[in-house]
Amino acid sequence: MAQLAEALGYCLLAWLAVLAAILAFRMLTGEIPLEGILTTKGEDIDPERLQSILVTCFVLIFHHH
Repeated sequence: MAQLAEALGYCLLAWLAVLAAILAFRMLTGEIPLEGILTTKGEDIDPERLQSILVTCFVLIFHHH
């Protein structure tokens, strides 16, 4: 049973990696626009959005099992 759980974990990880690759590709090709990702209504940078992105990146980089 533990082997099945481990295999499903790897499948889920692979699925998430594929989704991340698709999103990254679409962002790089401009299909998903990135303008305004840190601002609201074209104004200055919103501290809340910047903090959200920084915290997300921090968790992704420094997450340990």
